Amino acid sequence: MKSSASGSNQGDCLEIARSPDWIMVRSSRNRQGERLMLTCSAWRALLAWLRSNG
Repeated sequence: MKSSASGSNQGDCLEIARSPDWIMVRSSRNRQGERLMLTCSAWRALLAWLRSNG
């Protein structure tokens, strides 16, 4: 996984990885913790919702 963005303030970041069927998201501070796995279509729907409600 690779951080999607990181800043100089060392705050929390999300790491996002893609496979052919899944988008996987985890916390950069807790790499062994829980992961969120979404289908690619669910990921696109989430991004669309975030853009319209963010």
